[in-house]
Amino acid sequence: MIAVAISAALGLAALAWYMQRRRPARVRLSFARLLPDPPDEPSPKPRFAPIPPVRSLPFWLHLLLVALCLAALLTDVRVSTSNAPQDIGLRLVVDVSHSMGVQDETGTRLDSALGLAQKILEAATEAAQGGTVCIDAFQVGTDVSRMQPDHLDAARVRPEAGDIPTLLRAARADPDLCVITHVAVLTDLPRPAVDWPTDAPQLIWAQVGSPQPNAGIVGVAYSPPQLGGRSAGVVLTLETYGDMPPPVVTVQGPGGVTRPMVIQAIDRAGRYLASFDVRRGGTFDVALDKGGAYVGDDHLRFSLNTPDKIGIDWRIPGLPAVSAGSSKAEDDIVVMELTSVDPVPQGNAVLLAYQGWPNEAVEPRIGAFVEDPALFDPLNFDVLERHLPKGLTAQLPTGFIPQLTSDNGAVIVARRDNPPGLILPLPVLTGDPDVQALSQTLFYTGLQRLTQRGDHQLTPIWKTPDGTDIETAWKESDTARPLSAPSEIRFSMQSAEITRETPIWPWLLLFALVSILAERLWLLSRSLTRKPVR
Repeated sequence: MIAVAISAALGLAALAWYMQRRRPARVRLSFARLLPDPPDEPSPKPRFAPIPPVRSLPFWLHLLLVALCLAALLTDVRVSTSNAPQDIGLRLVVDVSHSMGVQDETGTRLDSALGLAQKILEAATEAAQGGTVCIDAFQVGTDVSRMQPDHLDAARVRPEAGDIPTLLRAARADPDLCVITHVAVLTDLPRPAVDWPTDAPQLIWAQVGSPQPNAGIVGVAYSPPQLGGRSAGVVLTLETYGDMPPPVVTVQGPGGVTRPMVIQAIDRAGRYLASFDVRRGGTFDVALDKGGAYVGDDHLRFSLNTPDKIGIDWRIPGLPAVSAGSSKAEDDIVVMELTSVDPVPQGNAVLLAYQGWPNEAVEPRIGAFVEDPALFDPLNFDVLERHLPKGLTAQLPTGFIPQLTSDNGAVIVARRDNPPGLILPLPVLTGDPDVQALSQTLFYTGLQRLTQRGDHQLTPIWKTPDGTDIETAWKESDTARPLSAPSEIRFSMQSAEITRETPIWPWLLLFALVSILAERLWLLSRSLTRKPVR
């Protein structure tokens, strides 16, 4: 709006300038000594004339300048430019992930994909009717790499997994050799529900390979040892696809060969769990018997360096140490009193104890607390409130937050998440039996909770029968996917042009400068051709 007002003001100023009527120059005669000067005009002409000077070229050039500047400010018109068109630009995206090696009646899935690629090339050549056919080819596994269109038969299955996002990334890659009009994706994955732009090249998604049942090992989780004699353990996650019986697993490790029990998971049909204890560290080889169509997820290997027991660094002399713990292990849990002298360990799990019993309050009451079943479920809160510890009123160590408080704000229990830590009252060994039972239950339950570190997902190495390593083979396990509807293989003869939108306002400013130059040149030419008055 401001630009319109400024442009309108400039236009009116130019019009006012050219509508001025200046007084004619006073005529002086060279023979003034002989004749008297001519008389002055009796009445001056008006300053402004109501009629614009339509015969003045500079007037029109100045108005054109203002109009072009106004158009440059208000116009967002863009023009399209294009390069020389191509008839057909075909991009082939061939999936070479490990599941493309699954066999069926006609060969591997990669063989089917390459055969279909030749048919697509023939259809493109026939549709071109002698015109230009440009081929751009990619092979896709974990990564995308270009391949020569004349050497499609040289494509080989890679020992790695693929996925739909990587295939789409190759399909949408910027053109290199030619303008792309058609993209053909050849894979054993079904066509995704993805929005394909209407102005993008035509997408031909061809899923190859008939559905075949399969079972595979898709995950490994390690559970560290805990107090109470529980040793370390491993949980294997198994998946079945299609009509497959419950899988059977064989584990060979430092303790020999075992066949863990396989149970049905409750979160998904076709998912099974197999668990076994780990008594000592080492390398474990897991094999799935009769794993189905895809062999890449039937064997894996992983290594563990696990202690036999929980390592506890016990620093409270007056309190009996836990006999199940081994001292000075690599991953110690430090058990010590909370004092203002000894620093709190920051790199280990820690249990800090303070003198909390007895409480001198007349009617102690429990205040705010955070639910923690692993810590509070063994406690009777009615008994805890009758014999509530006095708690801490000073500032907590760095990283600790209150978990159980009294109604006066004292902190009874505090915790730290990383590394794990708890602050608890010291257990009482003599005196009131209720206080003894309560204090010892709370303290040793807290110690037990520190040993429950949760399961750690391991990164195993899947192995082919010939010993080749496969990256993330679990992504390839589902070979029983139903075939999606095939895309229509159709090639149009419309020219494909690379268009580039260019704004028009720089051209308007250029023409405005040209109008200024023309006005200056016109005035210059007039000044050169004007004859002097004698």
